[in-house]
Amino acid sequence: MTIINKITANKFFRPIAFLVLVLLLNLLFYKVYMRFDLTSEKRYSLSENTIKLLKNLDQEVYIKVYLEGDLEAGFLRLRNATEDLLVEMKSHNSSKINYEFVNPVENLEKSTDKNLVYQQMMDKGLFPTNLKIKKDDESYKEQIIFPCMLLRVAGQEIPIQILENQVGISPEDVLNNSQIALEYKVIHSIDKALNPERKLVTMLQGHDELDTNKTKSLVDVLTQNRYLVTFTNIREKRQSSQGDSIGTWFDEKSDLVIIAKPKLPFTEIEKFRLDQYVMNGGKILWILDMVDAEMNYFNTKGLSYIAGGLELNLDDILFQYGVRVNQNLLQDIQDMAPIKIVDNETNEPLLVPWLFSPLLTGNSKHPVSKNLAPMLTNFASGMDTISNTIQKTVLLSTSAYGKAFPQPVRVNLGLVKEKPDPKYFKTPHIPVAILLEGEFESVFKNRLSLDFIKQLEAIGYQTKTKSPKSKMIVISDGNFAQNEVSPTGKIMPAGFDINSQTRFANLDFLLNSIEYLTDSSGLMIARNKETKVRKLDINKTKSEKTTWQLINIVLPLGISAGFTLAYQYYRRRKWKNFD
Repeated sequence: MTIINKITANKFFRPIAFLVLVLLLNLLFYKVYMRFDLTSEKRYSLSENTIKLLKNLDQEVYIKVYLEGDLEAGFLRLRNATEDLLVEMKSHNSSKINYEFVNPVENLEKSTDKNLVYQQMMDKGLFPTNLKIKKDDESYKEQIIFPCMLLRVAGQEIPIQILENQVGISPEDVLNNSQIALEYKVIHSIDKALNPERKLVTMLQGHDELDTNKTKSLVDVLTQNRYLVTFTNIREKRQSSQGDSIGTWFDEKSDLVIIAKPKLPFTEIEKFRLDQYVMNGGKILWILDMVDAEMNYFNTKGLSYIAGGLELNLDDILFQYGVRVNQNLLQDIQDMAPIKIVDNETNEPLLVPWLFSPLLTGNSKHPVSKNLAPMLTNFASGMDTISNTIQKTVLLSTSAYGKAFPQPVRVNLGLVKEKPDPKYFKTPHIPVAILLEGEFESVFKNRLSLDFIKQLEAIGYQTKTKSPKSKMIVISDGNFAQNEVSPTGKIMPAGFDINSQTRFANLDFLLNSIEYLTDSSGLMIARNKETKVRKLDINKTKSEKTTWQLINIVLPLGISAGFTLAYQYYRRRKWKNFD
């Protein structure tokens, strides 16, 4: 009788104990957030610098995400990836990070009401995407969605576009790249809002560089991203109490100097000023032409002209820092932009490939150029790296089918009528943008005259011969940052091709370059995140649809039923002697 009582007690106690244990575990894990990222690329993990910033937040961050509603599969995936990111961010500071997903036109029936909401959102810098969704009957329906979010922190509202604007990339890869870029966009926006000090970018003048009109799109983007931009003439002498000031020819707090397409040579004193700026930790973005070639020369020189080299007197300083910009012009037979010509027979404008406008691809392993669309160049030159202690990283290059013509180069518009022979385009991946990082050595080390040294000593200037750890980027196409103007006078973004009405990623690359050069927080490493796209075979999924539906629906039910029957059979065998 005692054994039977124990068995009966166990039969009732075990389920109750199990339920209590499950309840306690649920209460425990409700309070303690735990997540294990088992993906090979650490898709759901944040960078160390992101986590550090989140944990040190002392102000509330509220994020409103407008990617909600009836979404097609690709955008639903993007929406869920966005939520995964925000959940992970909130786990590191649950009291300061809050978010919600909203459909901005939910419950709005009238198109006039929807249009009013759309306009209000666009006024805040949130821009829509017009989707064409395929129905089962092979027809399409249009849907306007806002793949963006509004971040509120420290009394500021910051718009963030979730969807990347990338030309020439498949929709699947655009969605994938948008997921990758999102962590950096969010954390960078928070950092900018919490650190109101604006970094100063100096646009160098004095050598016929690009002026305010030709760099307006770049300046506008920098201003929108909270940079201060000034234009400073290096040739102007600024007087100090001791005389001409060598070290303060521009604001000493300048975080970055941009030298965009100079055409006149630099004097030795000007190079000395640049060199000492670098020796004191300054960063430079060089955007240089080494060959004098322009499309508008066809208007004055005819259908053909000879492009000669530009003497900027910068070879020695760049060589010392670790790079040589060659006096040549690049062609690319695989990736190139078109130009517009008029057909003599029909008098109609035609778009034809232009070999001197190679499209550049970025280094997929560096945050500056990772996941960017192709970039437009026009009369670019190639570069070589010089062996020294400086670390060099090629950021942009031509395709595997490039060619370099040493100056003087005959630029002939008649090339558009000829079919290029692939056998002459065998130079792969010619560098057009290179990042230099390290401790730079002065080009003027042991080169200064005694008279000049005395002049420097007279004004109390101490010459430096080696820099602290610093970095600079060299781009061998002076047109890279130049914006075009439409026939109506509208300023187009840098990298916008008027002929094909295509926006290339020049401006994105320039902004990434400037942020990388001026970034002291290390947040930009978040752009190096990778998410592998594991694509399904569309044809196979259609043909095997029923099979996989059965596997995913019937098989789990079958396993569950089999386990239940086996468990019941086991219980009957075990307890049959006590009946």
